[in-house]
Amino acid sequence: MINFLMAQLFAVLVAGAMRGPLKPSDASPTTRHSICLVLGVATGYFCFGTKAIHLALLPLICFVVIEFAPQKIMANSILGIAIGYLSCIHLHRQFYLNESCNLDITGPLMVITQRVTSLAYCIHDGRVAHDNSNTKEIVVNDSDHEALEKAPSLLEFLSYSLSFQTLLCGPPLPYVIYMDFIHGRQTQDQIQDEANRQRAVGIKFCGVIIVAVLHLVLSAQYPISDLTGKAPPNWSIAYLLWFCYAATLAVRCKYYLAWLLADIVCNCAGIGYQSPGKWDRVTNVNIIEFESASTFREAVASWNMGTNSWLRMVVYNRVRSAKLLKTYALSAIWHGFYPGYYLTFGTGALFTLAARKVRRFAQPFAWSSSRLYSALAFALCRIFMTYATVPFVLLDFAPSIALYRQVYFSLHWVALGALLLPSPKLKKITTKSTNGEANHENGKVKTG
Repeated sequence: MINFLMAQLFAVLVAGAMRGPLKPSDASPTTRHSICLVLGVATGYFCFGTKAIHLALLPLICFVVIEFAPQKIMANSILGIAIGYLSCIHLHRQFYLNESCNLDITGPLMVITQRVTSLAYCIHDGRVAHDNSNTKEIVVNDSDHEALEKAPSLLEFLSYSLSFQTLLCGPPLPYVIYMDFIHGRQTQDQIQDEANRQRAVGIKFCGVIIVAVLHLVLSAQYPISDLTGKAPPNWSIAYLLWFCYAATLAVRCKYYLAWLLADIVCNCAGIGYQSPGKWDRVTNVNIIEFESASTFREAVASWNMGTNSWLRMVVYNRVRSAKLLKTYALSAIWHGFYPGYYLTFGTGALFTLAARKVRRFAQPFAWSSSRLYSALAFALCRIFMTYATVPFVLLDFAPSIALYRQVYFSLHWVALGALLLPSPKLKKITTKSTNGEANHENGKVKTG
């Protein structure tokens, strides 16, 4: 953990040089690519020693596949190879590393997996869109994941995969944003927004201090180790849920600290401009929105946002059936193979479907927009989110099931019951057209 903090603080200092002596007007793209790559490799070696070879080996393998694999299978092959390579490292960590290890190679390898796979699909989409005869392929194209007709060079690919700004904990920077940074494609608004950039960095530094202190206080008073025995303590259900909430909040603060530091590094380098006054384009978590969310969907959307975008890009927007199930499945495999991950993502999928059904059921009623309903939704969201995420922190199957058994799997039963709620009836309205009158359904219920 000391290595991690030292590396990130060093990255903050060096990132300023990318706007100073190494700014685009004074340094060529090749120089900037080379500096980002060399510092990224040095950071990996400083933190992980010889194990850092895995960080470079995976991008090299994927680059060869992009260059030589048939276009129809290239992107899916990259996804399979990257997830397979990452899975092997996950299994090695799970069975051979000490559980007390706080920093291991899987963290940056997970981010590299996101980068190489999203880039592969961007290249695939660009070539498919260029081939007008191919009309069956799904092309996903948005402002962050633009289709690319030309594959990057080896230097561009490795620099993007291993850049020091985002190596250790992300965010999984989209390729188009990284190349805009390398080539200095800044708008006039961004150039004139220097004061707001400095203010954003200062606010995020304050956030780092707050979550660090909160982590130290909560982890001392509510240690998650109290829940890792064969059976949880003999507490009341109410106190057990409160303890789980405080303990998981302490763990979340570690994630908040890491992601805030990564965001600071990017902003110091000049990455992350969204609009005047907003430097959050590559922000990976919205702490306030997550902790104040009143729906399960809002909470999920505010957490690990880079990964959410990646999952939408490579799975959700590409498959034609069982979108939610396949997305949660890839997310679970990407995280690793501890049973707690699968309990969390399975429970999360159930709660997501149940929440959709509840919103559809409640939407026609006037009280669904009342303050009382909002307050109740906020409280229930905290309870359900805590309940679902405890196994993610405990990791192992036995203590997770023991905890669920102590509360009688109650929220699982509630969610299953919610799925049985009747769907609201859609009213039919009569509309006029040039050919006469025609009946139409009054739209579809929006589920988000």
